[in-house]
Amino acid sequence: DAVATLEHAYEGCPDIQDRVLKQLAKASEKAADRAEKKGDVAAAETYRNKLAQYASSAGGSVGYKLITDRMKAKDYNGAISAAQDFLAKNPTSDKNSSVYLNMARSQGAIGQASASFASYRSYLTLKPADGKVAGEFIEKLAEAERCEEALGEAQAAWGRTDAVGRVYVSYGWGKGLECAGSYVEAKEKFQYVVANGSGEIKGWASQEVTRQEQLEQRRQMQRQNAGR
Repeated sequence: DAVATLEHAYEGCPDIQDRVLKQLAKASEKAADRAEKKGDVAAAETYRNKLAQYASSAGGSVGYKLITDRMKAKDYNGAISAAQDFLAKNPTSDKNSSVYLNMARSQGAIGQASASFASYRSYLTLKPADGKVAGEFIEKLAEAERCEEALGEAQAAWGRTDAVGRVYVSYGWGKGLECAGSYVEAKEKFQYVVANGSGEIKGWASQEVTRQEQLEQRRQMQRQNAGR
């Protein structure tokens, strides 16, 4: 079959291995799809394993597609494994930032919070001006009740992003402040988003403004009741 022929060429022709790798990955994927359609589970698994091996070694768009395909299938463990393999075999690839981001999201999806946060940081080291992802990361820290980390990341991200990015950073900052119990300051951050943002995030921020007011009112009432 095509996979066996290409494997023979890969092993026997070192000078063309880079080109053959990409073809091997594509041929393995097609063979796996054919086997699945025929109901040959064992053959499909064999070819999927070959796909993982060859795609990660090939790097580039072929290796990256393996990661995104596994994420789409909600095979987050598989996506993480493919991402780690890609990074190990392609340390200088221009796709590494995207690989780190997909790994962060996959790790988060299966509850690997600390690993996910480390991957977010690796992404932001490569793409420090990406305010949208910085805001996403800050929100995740706040959700995990790592409030001080969230606030530190927000302050740092604010200084390295543009006006558009700051809208997302400000939203995350608001969530970090809520996490820390600073509802008045959180409201101010969400008001900034309402004034400067657009689309869904503006709508979410508007709801958060009201929510922070309610949280602060509830706290004031609790204080008043406690003082009686």
